[in-house]
Amino acid sequence: MRNTQEFEAHERSLQDLLKQCHHPTRIAWTFFEDYVWHDCTLYLDGNFDLIQNRLLTIETFNDTAANMFGIEFKAIATSDGLSLCSAFTPQTSREAELLMISDVKLCILEPLISCQVVTDAVEWTKMVARAKRNAPQPSPVDGLMHSVGRTARK
Repeated sequence: MRNTQEFEAHERSLQDLLKQCHHPTRIAWTFFEDYVWHDCTLYLDGNFDLIQNRLLTIETFNDTAANMFGIEFKAIATSDGLSLCSAFTPQTSREAELLMISDVKLCILEPLISCQVVTDAVEWTKMVARAKRNAPQPSPVDGLMHSVGRTARK
């Protein structure tokens, strides 16, 4: 069983990596469901709770049954002086092997793109509907299909 102090050590290591790459070191933990890719722009639902999302990420990190094949902490985008990061948990040993995830992996999606934050709930709903109507385009967050949010928020 992992613990919160171990998570915080990995989070600090990710912040050091972000600093080395000249990205913001303040982390906002986000989930796959928080993003929409529309017209070659990444949008983030701004109606999330920074503290709650971090606690959900820690909870999943500590749950070795949920991440028995390892966990990846990945910086996805930036916005308003924040690095938007997500946790990915492979569902099979094969998937972990293909992604070179063993225990804890830290990475930055390069280039780390700027993300537009949508804080209006009505506008967010419209954005999601438009994105679903249009033909799907490859998104920078497609690799987060098994992110923490898919398990922790249910």
